Parts: sequence; structure tokens; C-alpha cells
Amino acid sequence: MIKKDDFDIIISSKKSVSQPIVNNIAEMIFKQLPHRNENSLIILSHNNEKYEEISLKKLRYIISSLYQEFEEKNIKPGDTVLLTTLSVNNELFITLLLVALISYGVRVLFPMFVESKALETWIKNTNCNAIIYPADEIQTLRGCTRQKQEIQEIKRISQHNGLSLYDVSSDFHIQTYLDTMISENYSSDDTLLQRCMKNTSFSTESVIFTTSGTSGQSKLVLYEQGAFLRNCQSWQESGMYQKEKLGGRSFIDILPHTISIRMLFNAFWTGYPICIITTDWIKQKPQKILPFLMKMKPEVMTLGPSSFRLILELITVVPEVKDLAFSELRTVVSTGAPYSKKIAEEMKKQFGLYLHNAYGTTETQQVLTTVLCNEQELSLYDVTLGKPLNGVTLGLKKYDGDLYKLFVKTPFGHKSIIGEKIINAHEFFYTGDIVKQEKINILTYIGREQKDFIKSGYGAKVPITYLQEYYKELYEKVNHIEYYAFETFNYSLGVAALIFITDEHLPKGRITNKRIIKKYYNQIIKINSHLRQTLEPFEYEQRKIIRFLLINSNVFHTLKGTISSSTLEIQFEDEIYDILQTNNPKSGVQNLPYFKSVFLLFLIQYTPLRQYKLRRLLMKILLK
Repeated sequence: MIKKDDFDIIISSKKSVSQPIVNNIAEMIFKQLPHRNENSLIILSHNNEKYEEISLKKLRYIISSLYQEFEEKNIKPGDTVLLTTLSVNNELFITLLLVALISYGVRVLFPMFVESKALETWIKNTNCNAIIYPADEIQTLRGCTRQKQEIQEIKRISQHNGLSLYDVSSDFHIQTYLDTMISENYSSDDTLLQRCMKNTSFSTESVIFTTSGTSGQSKLVLYEQGAFLRNCQSWQESGMYQKEKLGGRSFIDILPHTISIRMLFNAFWTGYPICIITTDWIKQKPQKILPFLMKMKPEVMTLGPSSFRLILELITVVPEVKDLAFSELRTVVSTGAPYSKKIAEEMKKQFGLYLHNAYGTTETQQVLTTVLCNEQELSLYDVTLGKPLNGVTLGLKKYDGDLYKLFVKTPFGHKSIIGEKIINAHEFFYTGDIVKQEKINILTYIGREQKDFIKSGYGAKVPITYLQEYYKELYEKVNHIEYYAFETFNYSLGVAALIFITDEHLPKGRITNKRIIKKYYNQIIKINSHLRQTLEPFEYEQRKIIRFLLINSNVFHTLKGTISSSTLEIQFEDEIYDILQTNNPKSGVQNLPYFKSVFLLFLIQYTPLRQYKLRRLLMKILLK
């Protein structure tokens, strides 16, 4: 066990977290909280193209009704249920099932995306009893070939393992509950609810998240209910729920993630609603989400840099969106991926808002944020990780010079990695990240100790070992590939790659020879085409090479035989800048085609559409 004395530096909030005022998630939803308005709207979302607002009272009715359905289906507290979402389906129904299952006492396996190759192992390792999946809805959607294949694979695996299989839409009556009018004196005080509140506690296991491990294979990260309750208590005592900070209508762009689940529980704790949009619509049908955003009017956004880039691009194309959808935006926080100073500058210019930074991991939840800093401590050009939340202690072990390995101890971290040893709550968790102490107790993020993964602009982990496997034919022809999450947005997901080759017939440095670029372009296109047919849709979107720059150069190796990313960053600073931030064709940077939203492509390519009269016509079309 690592103790405080083992560290060179200790940074602490110096404030512990009080015992939460509720004992479980069910109590948080159903009991009256002194700081929460009982008439609050809790969820703002949509059911296909119909806008939905769910009040606290309506939420209680839906959750207690689902308890009855779980009882009838013999889904019991303590069971493990796999709840799957495929990003194209209705996220509102998934959210309601997730909350009902957790508060009922079920342990929910909630993967970021369904890895069909790992699914059977997950089921066995978690002793899974049942699967809930959106089969009927997926089958009615146009296209979505890979998602439909995934549905068939889930069905096959459930049958092979003898698991109960339920459909989100046809086996649960969520649509009926949404359509039901509730009387003013409705009370959900029934026997099942009382049993849930009596038999669940801080130590009740609640959610299993997936996150990429060092080897590339996903880890199963287990949380107890108490972690989320203590997190809410910490936020309240840290002042995070104040209106000028993060108190308000919060928008999320991807559901199966610790960031989004924390924000969901924040909504239940405070009465400030959470805004939920079908994930795939954000990328592929942004014109359809605008009417919803106009009604939601988000006040708080905690997103990855690429999501903010999407908002900025939408406003560039149709400036009216800023006033119609984002006029009440007050606080913006970048998290889940490296902070982008360029995007921060553009957010400041467009909205007059400082883009805050925050740090956390799947295993710890958010532990540091600049939201807790005063205005004099904030800078667009010298961005730190901010200050620790109440209850958080950071341990720094010397790495190299003024660089340190970062360890975290938090009262709201995970219980264990399934299949690995249980981490005692009093132990420090090693994040694998390297930080620099610029000033006393002020940290900046440097990178990973071992470059085992990068974070995409949407905050998804992209394991390097998997990229090496996907592009092994390309690796056979090059010296090295260095991966990055790029900042120039072309409505594509994926990663950027610096590709190092050796060609004695070409000058050293970046390659602008069109024939050579075309050769590698065709090779990557061919590999991407194969990956699109074989990988899960979310996996493909986040992990494919979508942008590259060729460099004719050898790569420096350390004495241990490894490649030093920090040395590359110094030696090829200009090239890295270009691959992250420029679309200038003279730079040698090459974009690969990947664009599904024909509507937006049309808007972007035809700049005359930015003229005032045409924009007005476009807005009428958008808001139908």
C-alpha cells in the first residue's frame, strides 16, 4: 500500500466530505431534499423527433413503474444486467432504464460501446444474468448495417449463455409512462420502493464502466452507489453547484461515460435538469437537434474539445444558432482530452466565456477543475488542471526534473477493476499520467508515462496497441507512427498520424510530393474500408486514421530502445502544429474523406449560403 510518506509532494483540498444526507440512489430520487425544488424539471430530451421534459414527479412515477416490471421479469436486486446502447438509438429510454436498474439495486454493466469480441468474456467475468438491448428500434432504422449486425451478435451470445434477453422498447412500457398524465396528488410510496430504500446502501454495487487498459483490452471498472452520493456531496460542499459555476441546465453528448453519469446524478441531487440528445444525431443529424437545443437552452457544458469545435463550426455556418440555442450558456468546461488553447480562444471570442479545464479518470471521476479557481488564477495561455475538489488528495512522485507521476486518493473513486485486486478507499490510485508543478500546488498536464493510449477529441481512449494491429500492413512500410487528436474540425471523428518513412530519393523532413502522399493515402483508405466492415461503429469512428502527414526521417530511440514522444514533440514542433491545426494543402497534411452529414457538407462547401437571406431560409428549414 502506498502511503503519504512515499510521495515527494502532497496536494490536498484540506477539506473532507461530509456524510451524504441520503443512504442510497433511491432515496436521492424519492426523498425530499432540503436544497432541491420538488417541482423541478430533471431531464430534457427527445423521443425520436418529439421533445420531452421529465419532471421530478414524472421521473418518480416512471422509475417506480419500472420497478414493478423488473419484479414481474424476475430481475432481482444484486443481479448483473448488461444494458447496451449503440449511439443511434433512443438515449432517453436507456437513461430511464439505467437509473431505474441502479436505484433498484441491480449492478449494471454499461459499456461505452459493445465490443462483440469481448462481450462473452464480460458476461462471464461479471456473472451477468440478463441483457437489455434496443433491438426493435435498431431494426426500424434506415441503414445502420453494423448496428444491426451487433444486435444479432448480442442475441446469439445471450442464447449461447442462457441469459434472459429484453428489448428496450417492446419489453418495457416506457412510452406508455411518458404519455401518462399524473395527478397532482400522485405518490409513489409503495412496497417495492420501500424495499429498495431499505435494502440498498453506500456499498451496493451499481455500475460497471468499460475503459481501455494498458494492453488495449477494455477493463471493467466497478462503482458502488456511495461513490456517486459522496461525489454529489463533495460538489455541493466545494461550491460547484453555485449558479455562477456549474449550477444550471447541463448538456451531455455521450451517455455511457462516468462524466455523463455523474452529471445525471447531479441533476437528481440539485434539481437542475440534464439535457440529453441521441449521440449519433449530434454527428450525423445536427440540423435535427437544433429545435431541441432551442428549447433546452443549455447553461453548462462539460465536453471534449471536438464537441466544442462542432458548436463553433455550426455557429460559423449559421450564426443565428448562437442566440437561438446558446444564449443562456454560462459555463463551459473541457475534459476527457488534452486542452486546446485554440478552441479556448475561439470560445472566448464567440461566447465571451473562459473555457475551463478539468481532470479525472474513469477510475476516479473528476478530481481537479479550474472552476474552483478565482478569476485572477485563470489564463488562456497558461492553462492548469485547477484545484482539487473537497475530499481529494494528490500524491506526486518524482519522475524527471520538475515532472511527477500523479496518484489520486478520492472518496468517490471506483471500488475495483473486475478481475484485479480491490483498491481500498484509503489507497492512492496511480493514474499513469505525468504532470508538471509550475507553481506551488499548481499542476499542468504533460502526458502519459507510457503512451498506451491517446484521447480522441471526444474524450474516448484510443489504445495504441489496437492501432498497431489495425494498421499492421502500414507499419510494415514505415519507421514509426505517432498519433494525435487533431483540433481542425471537418465533421469527422478519428485520429491524426505523423507517419515517419525513409526514402533516400526525397529531401529530409515533411513530404509534399503528391505521388508519395497518394501512395500512402490509398493504403490507409483501403485499411479504413476494411475496418469499417469489421469494427463496431463507435470503435471505428474514434480509432480510424482520418488525417496524416508524412515525414522523411529516422526516429530517435532512447537507451531502452523505446521511442521518445517528448523528443519528437521538440524536433517536429512545426509539423505537429500543422497536423493538429491547419488544413493548408501546402503543408503536406492530408485529410481522408469521411462525411456522412450531406446537409452540413453542403452548408460548409457553399459559402454563399452564409448570406443573410439564404440563412433565414435555412433556419426555417432547420426548425421545421
